[in-house]
Amino acid sequence: MKDYWDAKAYAFSNLAIFPIQDATARQNAMASGQINVQYGDVANKEQATQLGWNVADRVSGWAGLVITDHTGQKSAPLGKLEVRQALNYAFDGAAVLKAVGSGAGVATNQVFPDGGAINDPSLNKTYAYDVAKAKELLAKGGYPDGFSISMPMSPVFEMWKPAAEQALTAIGVKVTWDNMQMPDYQTNAPNYPMFISFLAMDGNDVATVARQVTSKQWFNPNPDYAGNAVLAPLVKKVQEAKGADQTSAIKELNKALVDQAWWSVWYQAKNTFYSVQGIKVQPVIGMMFPTLRYITKG
Repeated sequence: MKDYWDAKAYAFSNLAIFPIQDATARQNAMASGQINVQYGDVANKEQATQLGWNVADRVSGWAGLVITDHTGQKSAPLGKLEVRQALNYAFDGAAVLKAVGSGAGVATNQVFPDGGAINDPSLNKTYAYDVAKAKELLAKGGYPDGFSISMPMSPVFEMWKPAAEQALTAIGVKVTWDNMQMPDYQTNAPNYPMFISFLAMDGNDVATVARQVTSKQWFNPNPDYAGNAVLAPLVKKVQEAKGADQTSAIKELNKALVDQAWWSVWYQAKNTFYSVQGIKVQPVIGMMFPTLRYITKG
């Protein structure tokens, strides 16, 4: 490391990496002094604090329903704003976070990172859990008895399936689950009008607009924002603006994305890291584990 051109950016000259997948094994290895830093299980947070370790966490990605068909070409109901809004009212994000994510995160309906310049906590009240309101909106959108839809399912997302089934069934949405393995899921899920996913977020707000809204991604194969009379001009405004004006434009777009129920976001999950005294970890949005330059002495 000493011969590296930017050696000063790295605090440690020696490094050993141990691939320990089991959270309990990682915790025990650190407690016995075998390792100094670990990707932490939130269930071990109390013990980590008692042991005097440093605890650092930050949101990393969002869990919820990805909607790929906002025009109703594959599933006519999803082309209705009222239906997409109903899907948002149907989910209790805080309850899903507690049940599935052990509470390690923030209940929100936004894809811009919590605590960032764009995320507006007041918008999280937009779709306060309300089954009656969801049913009312479905009726207003022309589906008083709900509707049927097919969605993919993979073992990776099974932990969210009970919550999704319960919420959707409660408002009359009947789901047929097509089971597949994860490699097939990533290939096939975008062909469905709606599917469960966990998507990494970006720390850069312009990148968030590009990755989540405007550019082709595996989870967004045919970006259809241009067909939305509300979003299209706001996206153009973001792309043409600079500096503070661009930040203001992105805030405006964020609110519109929430109002248009572009997704059904349940919560943003946090990555948690434990480190011994004398070593600090700075979490980075979008990284499962931060690079070495974000692990420092102190």
